[in-house]
Amino acid sequence: MRGLSCEVQVKDHKVLIDPGVALGYRRHGLLPHPAQVAVGEQVHRKIVTALQEATDVVLSHFHGDHIPLPDANPYQLNAHQVAPLFRTIRVWSKGPDGLSHHMASRREALIEILGRNLPNAEGQQDDPLRFSLPVIHGDPLTNRGTVMMTRIEDEDCVFVHASDIQLLDGEAVALILAWRPLAQILHMDPRLLVAVIAIASSIDFALVVGTPPTMMAYFTGFFKAKEIFKRGVVLDVIGILFLSLGVIWIWQWLVLCQS
Repeated sequence: MRGLSCEVQVKDHKVLIDPGVALGYRRHGLLPHPAQVAVGEQVHRKIVTALQEATDVVLSHFHGDHIPLPDANPYQLNAHQVAPLFRTIRVWSKGPDGLSHHMASRREALIEILGRNLPNAEGQQDDPLRFSLPVIHGDPLTNRGTVMMTRIEDEDCVFVHASDIQLLDGEAVALILAWRPLAQILHMDPRLLVAVIAIASSIDFALVVGTPPTMMAYFTGFFKAKEIFKRGVVLDVIGILFLSLGVIWIWQWLVLCQS
């Protein structure tokens, strides 16, 4: 299951970014695992609830895990289902320039289903929202198109949504630093914060669906979810502390070596 939908509330705005969830209908001839389907349904319900309360919706690009889909399979967010919720919401969308034929067709189909235009927000600003010009999606060599990043500023904090850039393009990274997100406010080197978050977020032994080995162990029938959770929380805490402190120590050592 893929998706990076998130909700940000600031002042009188409730901003929902990339309301989509993707779960392949068939991969290698197999249907999704029941645990994946269950998590997907939970995410689906949360997105619909957030749409009901949102004042603004941002569509960073038109890949299937970031938008309601015109041709959704049974496990994805169906554009027909949520179309009525878009009638009173301000929509900020990636523009049509540079889209592949498939993505352009998907955008046009979404416009028809929602019954409204998807105005190009690239480079636009309307406090507290600001949007980037197109930046590379992931590795520049993979030709996955471009995305639109979002900056949301509160009185004492800056939130940057940079889905799928993977910090692989210098122009996108430079813009994030210029936007002064939380790492800048904390007077930390943003690269250090990214490293710590990336390592910490990859550790998840407490949930059945956290890692493939955990899921496999659970479905042998020898372990209950409660048992996995109790042991997994301890491993999560130890792993996050150990690896995060290790990254900070290594980072400080590298800085000293370069000075």
